[in-house]
Parts: sequence; structure tokens; C-alpha cells
Amino acid sequence: MHGLLLLLLGCADGWEAKDSFVADTAVSTVVDTATGSGTGSDTGSSTGTGTGSGTGSDTGSSTGTGTGSGTGTGTGSGTAAFCNQGLSHAPPDGAECMESELLFCGSVVEASNAGGDSFYDGDTWRNWTCTVSGNATNYTGPERGWVLYLDPNTDATVELYTPCANLDLFALRREDDGTCPVWNENNHNCDGDVGTGSAHSLRIMTLGNPETHFLFVDAPASATGNFRLSVTCR
Repeated sequence: MHGLLLLLLGCADGWEAKDSFVADTAVSTVVDTATGSGTGSDTGSSTGTGTGSGTGSDTGSSTGTGTGSGTGTGTGSGTAAFCNQGLSHAPPDGAECMESELLFCGSVVEASNAGGDSFYDGDTWRNWTCTVSGNATNYTGPERGWVLYLDPNTDATVELYTPCANLDLFALRREDDGTCPVWNENNHNCDGDVGTGSAHSLRIMTLGNPETHFLFVDAPASATGNFRLSVTCR
């Protein structure tokens, strides 16, 4: 009996107990993200690009973020660029008050009233009932003029874009006989769009016959500047 007990104890001493241990390992993942922003100059369109770098830490799962900034330049036709264009200041090349270029539906003219004639004044526009009140001192600045030809049954819109100076728009219905209208003509087929805004427009509708209209861009208070005159029809 004692022998059996000793035998069992001996076997127990010979056994080796082993435990299994699994080490946890952490995998570090770094994700770099970058965002760029661009700013453009002038009124054109700009695209900015940016680069950034991110770093992650820790022995586990880590995410790094980066931010970048970019600068873009824009190209476009802004107000400053339009006003600074070196448009001609030469005197009219047609009749004393008019340019030789004839206007039709679809015409677009960019010009400056600087260098134009001061052929008309506030008394002229008032005498022609062009929806403006005042006296000669109201329109002492130079004006530019064009002859507009319109076909029968035409609905035309004449638009004046004048962001550079305070200019006004006038349209006088008159036959083109190669001469300039004079201030005391008995002509009441005139309309005007005046004011301090940068956009003026007049609507002209013809019926069964073609018509000619004298268009004038005039300057109250001697103002001068670049402008765009356009004619659209439907």
C-alpha cells in the first residue's frame, strides 16, 4: 500500500504542467489626409491645391490627419480690369457728333466718352423730352453717339453698362441724313434712362417700317469713363 502511494507520488513529480500564453500585438495604421484651399485674385475663377502630411502615434490603431493650404490665381474680366482698358479717346470719326460705325441687332461696342464731343447738354435732352429735367449745366461732359438701324417688326433692347463713371443713355428716333441733330429740332421721339446706377436700358419697338435711332451716351457733371453699349433683338 505504501509502495503504491510512493509510485503515485513519483509519477506526479514527473509530470510537467504547461500553460499556453498568447501575446497580444497591436498594429499601428496611419492614414494621412490633406485638404487644400485656394483663393483667387480678381473676379475670375481660381483653383487652389494643397498638400498635407499626418503622423500617428500609439502602439494600437492610430489615424493621423494633415491639413494643407494652396493659393490659386484667377483670370477674368473684373470691373477694375474693364475700367482700366485703354479704350480710344479719339474724337468721333463720323459726323461731328457721331461715330462712323453703324449699329444693328447684336452689336456690342466698348468705348469711352473721354475725347468725345460736348455737342449736347441738358437743354438738348430736355427740349427733345428725353425724360430728363435740368439745364445746360447738367450734361457738360463729353458724349458718344451711334446710329442704330432696326428692321420692321423688331423688339430691341439697348443696354448701357457703365461701372466706371456716371453716364446716361438716350435714344432719338430720326432719319439718318448724314447730319447731327440740333438742340432746337422739333423732335419729341426721344427716350432716356438716367441715374447713378451702372446699368441702363431702353426698349425700342418698330412696326411695319425700318427705323433709325441715334443713340447717345452722355455724362452729367463732366464724368468720363469706359462703358459697354449692346443691342439685343427678338
